[in-house]
Amino acid sequence: MLTQNGVSKLALTDFSWFQYATDAILLLEQSSQTICNANPAAERLTGYSQRSLLQTNLQALFPEGPKPKCLLLTKAGQGLAVSISFSSIPNNDQPLTLLIIRDLTGHEEVAQQIIQSEKLAAVGRLAASIAHHINNPLQAIHNSLHLLINHSLDEEKHERYLTLAQDEVEYLISVVQRMLELYRPSREGMRPTNLHELLAGVLVLVEQQLQDNKVQAVCAWEPDLPLVFAIGSHLKQVCLHLVFNALEAMPNGGTLTITTYLATTQTCSTDLLNPAACVISAPKAALLCRHGQKARVVVEFKDTGEGISPEELGKIFEPFYTTRGMSTGLGLATSYSIVEIHDGELTVSSTVGEGTLVRVALPVAE
Repeated sequence: MLTQNGVSKLALTDFSWFQYATDAILLLEQSSQTICNANPAAERLTGYSQRSLLQTNLQALFPEGPKPKCLLLTKAGQGLAVSISFSSIPNNDQPLTLLIIRDLTGHEEVAQQIIQSEKLAAVGRLAASIAHHINNPLQAIHNSLHLLINHSLDEEKHERYLTLAQDEVEYLISVVQRMLELYRPSREGMRPTNLHELLAGVLVLVEQQLQDNKVQAVCAWEPDLPLVFAIGSHLKQVCLHLVFNALEAMPNGGTLTITTYLATTQTCSTDLLNPAACVISAPKAALLCRHGQKARVVVEFKDTGEGISPEELGKIFEPFYTTRGMSTGLGLATSYSIVEIHDGELTVSSTVGEGTLVRVALPVAE
């Protein structure tokens, strides 16, 4: 037996709980997609009375159609971000569709507030760091010029203060240049690059430092690794910085393991600490590429050092952030920017007391 709205009394009895639901609920006839019932929460959310909703076209409520995440247009013309869950309900020979509609506006506002506060905090730390790095050399330059202008100095002291001022100016220029590289990187000069040859060159450059720091380098490299599309000098800069970071994390010696392998874009970001889970062979990589799944060359730097605390891990890519006094804190930020320009990913995982794993994933050169 059907009611005036086309819904059986049995269905209304079985689902009368929807009158008390806090989420908006609409019942639709599956064949015609017309609204045949609505709960009070739907009236509050849409601004329409129940009677009006029964006469309202679904397209008027959802201009883009009802989707898991879409826009709901209220009677007042306000657009609300909502999520919709769909269910089919048996109703004699006229099955119904149940739409449970949840307002996401509050959730999005809270999320935006959190993001904004994090941005402001990061900007504050960046401003403080820039002021710190620039203030010290500026003070040194100011003091040197003050002595040169206001005091009669012998030739040796005169030359010493001029040299000091020049050194500090050159330091400031280098900081500004590195910031420009960080925020205005270029893709010019990219060409197919052999990652193993590049890594071998890096290890030659750091051979003495490895010996001095009593660090053993272990290479676990995938044979026949395909080329990557890269600016070799920039990528070498990234690898050198990651190796130096690993050395600084192992002041009492340890092991630096450099691993390379192939992975799909999908598996590359799944299990950071289990590379074996996403290793694929070169033939399989070629097959995946033909089927639209891009393969990536991955290089990992894993040290047995001090590790990074969770609090510090969230800030390591911020410019000028550093836990080491002699560092400018631009290395990781610049490395991240370089890898990003290469359409790659740079991720870090760490456990205090066990070590750190840094992964660089780059697209295979096509």
